Amino acid sequence: MNIRGKARALQVANIAYAQDRVGDDIYYINEKNERLCVWVSDDMIEIGVAGSNDSKDWLENLKILGKKVDGFGRVPRGFWKNVPKFVQKIDYYLKKYQDREIHISAHSRGVPIAFFIGVLLYKSGYNIKSIIGFGAPNFVKKQGVSYIKKSGIQDIRIYKNGSDQVTRHPWGYKKPIKQIQISKVRRFLGKIFNTDHLIHNYIKNI
Repeated sequence: MNIRGKARALQVANIAYAQDRVGDDIYYINEKNERLCVWVSDDMIEIGVAGSNDSKDWLENLKILGKKVDGFGRVPRGFWKNVPKFVQKIDYYLKKYQDREIHISAHSRGVPIAFFIGVLLYKSGYNIKSIIGFGAPNFVKKQGVSYIKKSGIQDIRIYKNGSDQVTRHPWGYKKPIKQIQISKVRRFLGKIFNTDHLIHNYIKNI
């Protein structure tokens, strides 16, 4: 199995924020205020999911009231909203690559979206080898934790930088696995301004 390093995973998550196509082998998929990239190479496929980019994204973050989703149980509405559309469009691009290894990564609000997409694609027969998140908010309850753990995906990781406060919210939900700390927890001002959550600070500390 191709074990993807966290630096490479974060690089692909960062590319998802880009405004223009990086190359002929990279496709961008947009759904309103959410965005991901699909990077097709000879030996594998990488999917990166962007986090919050603007005020519309943050308003979506407020939609934490639960929505019941088959398998996952109750999840925050704002994190699930465009997942079915993303899965449909990814399937359109990748049907001919269904046996190729797929690695998914994301930052911030993109992490729950990446996990939902990854598990659904895996259940549809895609060869999902890893899902790696950075600065993930909470997004599942007990049923969702169990569903993701039993999905069969072998490499599932979530990283936290310093005192990233976004990783504590929304309350009432949790992450499917224990997060891995990549740098020291910062002092008071770092917590107040939450600079540890910015993707370039994750890149700096990976």
